[in-house]
Amino acid sequence: MWESAELGEVAEVVTGGTPKSGVDAYWDGDICWITPKDMGQNQNLYVSATSRRITESGLNNSAAKLVPPNSVILSARAPIGHLAINSVPMAFSQGCKGLVPSPDLDAEFLYYFLLFNKGALDEMGTGTTFKELSSARIKNIEIPFPPLAEQRRVVSILNEAFSGTDRLRALSEKNTEDLKELRWSVLQKHLAPPLQHQEGAVMWASAELGKVCEIHSGRRPRGGAVSDGVLSIGGEHINSDGSFNLSNPKYIPGDFFHRLKRGKIEVGDVLVVKDGATTGKVGFFNEDAPFEIGAVNEHVFILRSRNRENLVPSYLYWLLTSKEGNAEILKHKTGAAQGGINLSIRGIEISFPPLDEQRRIVSILDEVNSKIDKLLVLEQNKARCLDELKQSILQKAFTGELTQEKAEAE
Repeated sequence: MWESAELGEVAEVVTGGTPKSGVDAYWDGDICWITPKDMGQNQNLYVSATSRRITESGLNNSAAKLVPPNSVILSARAPIGHLAINSVPMAFSQGCKGLVPSPDLDAEFLYYFLLFNKGALDEMGTGTTFKELSSARIKNIEIPFPPLAEQRRVVSILNEAFSGTDRLRALSEKNTEDLKELRWSVLQKHLAPPLQHQEGAVMWASAELGKVCEIHSGRRPRGGAVSDGVLSIGGEHINSDGSFNLSNPKYIPGDFFHRLKRGKIEVGDVLVVKDGATTGKVGFFNEDAPFEIGAVNEHVFILRSRNRENLVPSYLYWLLTSKEGNAEILKHKTGAAQGGINLSIRGIEISFPPLDEQRRIVSILDEVNSKIDKLLVLEQNKARCLDELKQSILQKAFTGELTQEKAEAE
């Protein structure tokens, strides 16, 4: 049975700080300085370089502290739980805590213990604007504390096990990216007009988007959404694959909906997010949608084919969700990060073949994308299973089962 100790008894907990950003003499020095954001982008156990560095003067004239190599740095807010072991002396912002292990505590053992307890660490955070994990709470955390040799034995087994799961995870991530790239290439192949001098080439037409589509948005009643009524679809309800996410539905009153002259959604409508962080995201409302009646709010455009004997709605959806089509939409975005598009998108020039060819292309794209979606779900399941496996291994590691199983196997 392993002994245990409070973390504050076996590690020094150091709080970080940030030099004044307006003082040039404090920045671009030789001292690595890390933030929770940097830690979230770090994919490795160890970190040796940071995007920003501070000077000796910046360190001495701020709350920032330098921790020695082989300390464990923990993000303590926004969010709680990112981890890294510094391989060089390092300072960090006030959003992090540095844990300097005593000679009897292995840094990697501490790292894996905190990784195992990431969810519990987040629950320990307090605060209203954002949760933060205090130094006092960290010091009171109970940690298993076997002899140093046993700690290193646990670490050795975990490193070996996780090298395998990490390879599988990286392969799954590559498969996911390859599938997404395949989707783009299939769209590009079938939505690009053929060279007209090619033998048997079908003549494609071109027109401004506003000539072939009605384009309008909706609105909400004064006071905003209500708790029940008719669905009000905003940008947050449209998924990247064109489907709908109704996990957090919004509603407008039924009588308000019936008085609307614009914004009511019909089968075949293409929806485009017109402002905010997801400007240009494209959705499609068809018979398989998870609702029958709804309206868009003021943040979403409806694009409705004026003549379905000329332009198939699902063809228009695939055209606008392609890289090239979406890029054309975003050319009309104005403003900063939270800017948006307006009715100038009416001037976007689109190309389309005769009706029968549109239907043939849509049939191919629907089939290929259905298969790609199924493969993407498999990759997501693989990733989830690998995460669960890692957590299971960590569970065994910190109850002593892992080293016991290893000893029995030997």
